[in-house]
Amino acid sequence: MAAVFENELASGQEIFLFEDAETDWKIPWLDSCTVEGIWNLESDFRQKILIKDVFSREETERICTEGSAPYKFRKELFPDGINLSSERSRYDSIINAFYTHIGKPEIVEFDVALRGYRTYRSFSKPVFFREFTYACLYQSYEGPHLAVYRKEHGKWKRYFSVTFLLV
Repeated sequence: MAAVFENELASGQEIFLFEDAETDWKIPWLDSCTVEGIWNLESDFRQKILIKDVFSREETERICTEGSAPYKFRKELFPDGINLSSERSRYDSIINAFYTHIGKPEIVEFDVALRGYRTYRSFSKPVFFREFTYACLYQSYEGPHLAVYRKEHGKWKRYFSVTFLLV
């Protein structure tokens, strides 16, 4: 799991991750997660890679089903520098208050800054394939996207990602 936060950890940042995996993710232009919808997704930037060039129909179906299943991350899955938080509802209430009070952001900005919630991360349960040589997960920060990791020489590396919306 350290590969997900490799750059941030290398720069000495402290990461806060919600212990409950994202379960309510979807591709904005689709009504639901489908094999056909995911199969036609194309990688960002670099050489273009289609999901269907990497994963079979059965594997793609698992991205939809297993990737949105409830899961609770455990501290032992992560290296030092990554902290788990159970305060998702508190974070969501701050964000909702912020958007409810647009034009009066001072109402919640102090609370957000005080608690450091801008650094919190969230992602789905990772789905592993082919004897743990590939992993796919939904990440909600830096623009919601699916990230595909590949194990190379015993180390996980980001292979490609598919961004749903730019934020």
